[in-house]
Amino acid sequence: MQFLVVALLGTACSGGSTDGLGGEAAEVPAAATTTSFTGSIGGSDLPESGSAATSTVVDNGSEASDAGEEHPASTVVDAGEEHPTSTVVDAGEESPTSTVVDNGPAVVEDGDDHPTPAIAGDGPAVDDAQAVADAPMGPAGDLDEARQRYPLNVTGAVLAGRMEAPAGFDQCAVAGFGGARRGELLAGAIASGSENDVAARCLLEVGAVFAGVPSSAGSAGGSESGVLSPMGPGGDLDEARQRYPSNVTSAVLDGRIEAPAGFDQCAVAGLGGARRGELLAGAIASGPENDMAANCLLEVGAEISGGSAGGGFGGTEGSPNPQPGQRVGSGFIVEYPATNYRTAPGGTFGSFHAGQSADLVLSAIGFNDSGGPLLFNRPTGLSTDGTRLVMADTFNNRVLVWNRAPTGNQAPDLVLGQSNFTSNEPDTSLGGMNWPVSTSTDGTRLVVTDTYNNRILIWTAFPTRNGQPADIVLETPAGSDKEQLGIEWPWGSWTDGTRLVVTSTMGGRVLVWNTFPTSDDQPADLTLKGDGRIGTPRQVTSDGLTLMVGDHNSTADGPSSPGTFIWSTFPTTANQPYDFFRRDPTDPNGPWLRGAFAGDGRLVTMGSTLEVWPGMPSASDESPVLSVKGQKEPDGFDFGWSDFSSVAVVGERVYVTTGRNTVVGFDGIPDSVYGWPDFVVGGDDVLANTMAENHILSNPVPATDGTSLFVTSDFDKKLLVWKTIPEDSAAAPDIVYHFCTYRDPSYQGLASCMSQLAPWDNALHGDVFAAAGKDRVVIWEGLPTDGSMPASDHEGGIGSITFADLTGVAIDDRYFYLADKQANRVWIWEGLPDGDDEPVATLVVDTPTRLSSDGTYLAVNSYATSSATVYRIDDILQGGSPIVVSGSVNLPQAATIAGGHFFVADTGHNQVEIWWSLDDALAGRPSDLVLGADDRNEMVPELTRNQFFWPGAIAFDGTYLWVGEFKFSGRLLRFSPSG
Repeated sequence: MQFLVVALLGTACSGGSTDGLGGEAAEVPAAATTTSFTGSIGGSDLPESGSAATSTVVDNGSEASDAGEEHPASTVVDAGEEHPTSTVVDAGEESPTSTVVDNGPAVVEDGDDHPTPAIAGDGPAVDDAQAVADAPMGPAGDLDEARQRYPLNVTGAVLAGRMEAPAGFDQCAVAGFGGARRGELLAGAIASGSENDVAARCLLEVGAVFAGVPSSAGSAGGSESGVLSPMGPGGDLDEARQRYPSNVTSAVLDGRIEAPAGFDQCAVAGLGGARRGELLAGAIASGPENDMAANCLLEVGAEISGGSAGGGFGGTEGSPNPQPGQRVGSGFIVEYPATNYRTAPGGTFGSFHAGQSADLVLSAIGFNDSGGPLLFNRPTGLSTDGTRLVMADTFNNRVLVWNRAPTGNQAPDLVLGQSNFTSNEPDTSLGGMNWPVSTSTDGTRLVVTDTYNNRILIWTAFPTRNGQPADIVLETPAGSDKEQLGIEWPWGSWTDGTRLVVTSTMGGRVLVWNTFPTSDDQPADLTLKGDGRIGTPRQVTSDGLTLMVGDHNSTADGPSSPGTFIWSTFPTTANQPYDFFRRDPTDPNGPWLRGAFAGDGRLVTMGSTLEVWPGMPSASDESPVLSVKGQKEPDGFDFGWSDFSSVAVVGERVYVTTGRNTVVGFDGIPDSVYGWPDFVVGGDDVLANTMAENHILSNPVPATDGTSLFVTSDFDKKLLVWKTIPEDSAAAPDIVYHFCTYRDPSYQGLASCMSQLAPWDNALHGDVFAAAGKDRVVIWEGLPTDGSMPASDHEGGIGSITFADLTGVAIDDRYFYLADKQANRVWIWEGLPDGDDEPVATLVVDTPTRLSSDGTYLAVNSYATSSATVYRIDDILQGGSPIVVSGSVNLPQAATIAGGHFFVADTGHNQVEIWWSLDDALAGRPSDLVLGADDRNEMVPELTRNQFFWPGAIAFDGTYLWVGEFKFSGRLLRFSPSG
């Protein structure tokens, strides 16, 4: 497989960004009106407040996922340009567009048909014929024949990995120019003429045939007739070919070299938007298309350092070429998905009513629609009896069963929690589930933690039909002793058929049944609290002799942080002390361990990467015998670890749930650090990312002007743009901005961000749009509906203000506002700030988050208080006191002023509280209604049409209300007011 070759040869690609811990919310069960905070939320410590018996414990969960696809559609543009370049593509095209930019090569004319680009670190360019003679050659063969059959646009595509290399090619290429250089070329370096010749001879030696790719002599240099098809610009074709040979034009067409200003407009005129998108997405350019590109480059006066005077593509004159895989400039990748959605009619009026249903959903497949048996939504909780494979599909409220563990993308045989493979709504019956997280089986009994129903479901004989009800349910009876049966947000489970272990995550304890339960609500025999150091325990791993419990918020060796408790002998007494606590062996700041034992006693765990141990670790500093290169390593596989990562071992096969909504499988227990999976379940290949393919976000934050819709995600580091308000659920956006600099643009599905913007909040006012997060804020002075880049990009600070953790941004006619929760400040600038402007006012606010301004009032949301704070803007400079809007909210994520109304996202209570008149809110009157519940007492999160699962962000344009859900849901719901 091509991807295996990439790993073995050391391609510079790495896994999904895992520094998104701050991008996820605290775990907030809706069970309380008084809040006791521990741990952190969104990556920052929470203030403590009064606790009570009915308190909410906050867990700073850190679901991690990866943005991107194997060949996503994208374009990279330099953010520093006054008039940035962007790809113009028809909205209705079938193929997504993608340009990924690394660097422009310096090209030296050497009198040969194959000019040699000067590669950074390669030394000076030399004559191609001499280079071919002197270079370590792989194959022998007729070079003229090889060049004729495999022109530069083909060899360049094979060397870059955009076309799959045929069998035998890589061995030949490595023999020709070495494994290190092969890796650089796969990572995005531009091949020299001699390297293209080596590739051509290798292809000739292995007899490569490429369907649909021209292999005649004419295709190398383009149409010999001089007539462009399709037609683009005019001009002297001979001069264009001489100045811009096909290795340059093909690199511009597929995005490896940044297109200069004006090129894309010219290319679209010549090729059409659909074909331009195909080339950007990885299609191979024909000879006439290379000619057209050369003419376009000639028309716009493109300069290539080393060939003609001036600077090279994507860089500045005299600047050194970046190393392979590095990006030039600070532009964002822009993707143009194929869209075909109806535009909303608008014209709504009136108000909302309690318990109202949403009319459509984005960042989801649909209402009560899972997408089918092989489209997962946060797969986790793998278990096996040695034959079957069982998996919790958490966000789809179901458990899937394969009667024989799959060896490829095979559909499951059985679904529990739902009556069929399409529905996914939660239910409290014995045949339903609400957010199941783990499974465990001994082959006869099956155990499922039904997490948000706060119960454990048990089938005493393995189920055989879809939706089969459980036989036994364990939950906490009213007034019972929680010490023995405090089942609060159960997460992990393990059983061998004799004993049962379950984590009571919000209870901060581990429950152990020494004998398997035989009746409803049977209390546990003992509990484990880890001497009070267990915080929010998660997964359980055991071989029956030892016990491992992963904890998201342990205090075993300091402040609340992830780690793993290990009992070297299976605990048999209440509160039996753990033997030791350990961190992730690869990354001390990484997650807790969770895994499964093989039949020979070896343990396979997932932490920051996949690891193999001889057995249960015996000490806190013991290292595994093997750590597979993971998502942060240049040639590692991106497992996209998250809260939902899990492992099962069936015989010698290993199964791992990934952050890309898939299950990847290994045919044997990995024995090499270059361990890439052999197959995938739930995707087309091991790099599939069905979240990205279906435009499903974590933490969507909407903004709208009534014409267009803009949605940012700090976790996915994206901006999605719908040019018109959609009328269809699951409508794909028109534009996707990727706020990542990918290390390997060829494989975005496994590439972590090298630099990034993680926008926690956004703001829209007139033609100005801003996104802010971490230490960076970007501002567009024309709406980003055409792929254009921001007009300004402030990283690190503005003037004397240093950014630490930006969590709020707002704009009105007079002022620009930024909130920094780590600095406990809201800064206010008059007008849009440049790099040197100082704020005209500063508010001291405890942990401020999202902001909202209507020009008269500024709403400041804060985690520190269960209320929203509103300032009269004219009073701010005079030091006026804020107005606190009281409400029975729990950990609100957003307070939004729009159209004279006031909205609060009550995350902890899973409701949106609405004052139809802002004046009523400011006067201390109660809110008019709540959305997400028929009455204020309904607080359980549910993924349904008329209920919320952690609402966190709100936008209202007077016609539609948009509510983005947070962390453990990624939905964006639209509500229409009615008369």
